[in-house]
Amino acid sequence: MSKVYRIISLAMLILIIFSNFTISSDTKSVSEFEAKTLTELQSILNSQLSQKSEKISIRYRGKTPSIEEVKNAINVGLDSNTYISSTVKNVNFGYSGVQNNVLIYYNVTYLTTKEEDLKVSQKIDEILGEIITDDMYTYEKVKAVNDYIVLNGQYDTELKNYSHYQLLFEGKSVCNGYALLTYEMLKKLHIPVLLVTGNAYNGSITASHIWNLVNIGGYWFNLDTTWNDPTPDMKNTVSYDYFLITDEVISKSHKADNNLSVPKTSISYEKYLSEFEKTKKNLINSPTVNGINIKIHDSYVDFKKYGTSTPFIENARTLVPLRGVFSELGYAVEWNNITKTAAITNGKSTLKIKPGELFATIDGKQKVLDVPAKLINGSIMVPVKFIGEAFDNIVLWDEKNKTVIIY
Repeated sequence: MSKVYRIISLAMLILIIFSNFTISSDTKSVSEFEAKTLTELQSILNSQLSQKSEKISIRYRGKTPSIEEVKNAINVGLDSNTYISSTVKNVNFGYSGVQNNVLIYYNVTYLTTKEEDLKVSQKIDEILGEIITDDMYTYEKVKAVNDYIVLNGQYDTELKNYSHYQLLFEGKSVCNGYALLTYEMLKKLHIPVLLVTGNAYNGSITASHIWNLVNIGGYWFNLDTTWNDPTPDMKNTVSYDYFLITDEVISKSHKADNNLSVPKTSISYEKYLSEFEKTKKNLINSPTVNGINIKIHDSYVDFKKYGTSTPFIENARTLVPLRGVFSELGYAVEWNNITKTAAITNGKSTLKIKPGELFATIDGKQKVLDVPAKLINGSIMVPVKFIGEAFDNIVLWDEKNKTVIIY
């Protein structure tokens, strides 16, 4: 049965109400920021939106901006962060004052309150404790999340519910709630996940839509939990037509917004599973050292295998063995004993680094490190942040298990 999709436009969720108004007395209790340029104004707005601030008061000391510039400042902040734009319900603003001394005031209403966000976080922890086990591989965890959302949620055909809170606690939401809940649950599992906004065509109408991109084993896949949930709702039924699919497949019905810069898919899920099955028996599924561990593509790095030092924290920075990490990622690692330089190649670019120096070179261009690379017991140790920046790898930190996760 084909699904009838009634998806509200995200643009409708971001309703900008323009009006010049006199700042009321209650704004005196709001922290006031100061900006001299539109760039500073934008930076403050981005920061406050990320903190889910409801009242943002900014004293503008530069040339008085136009209404259009004040409008664009908040819109740019929303457009530049898909997560934030998906959680904002409406915004209104006003300003008053004289040249070089204007008070700009934004009121932001979100789909959920901070109290509701806390309840969502606690509920997700409870759910994950029930559906996720330590021996699951990443793709199995993603499937468990997809199945839970589909089996316990229902698409809101009346278009009243838009949040992940409503999907969790009321059982209904439109695509925005599905995508946000998927995002929050996978983030809790330290699985790289993104939100993608665009349009979708269900065979009869084209409407605004939102779905997810998920990284498994270093590969990105599209995941649309909304479209995996049959409508009208069918109990105990999960579709996998939009589970971990390529751009080529999803492009037949979905089109991402042109302004979005998102990673591309490169292989099918079936091919990934085939490759994974060949290597699964060699994966190390439990920590290899006491202290800091490194996990790459569902496997813990065995430092004994490379004869390297083990990771450690120094001055609040985690240092990891260069050879072990890059070798596990499949990169070629060579040591030049004459120049005392390590060279790492990923097939596209070459990184060169020398112990004791505060910079490395990537294809000849310098890249500054937080702290110099160190030579310890014959192992070059580098800050883990640099691992992610060197070849655009995703680096996550699992505080509970003291584990660096790299994709």
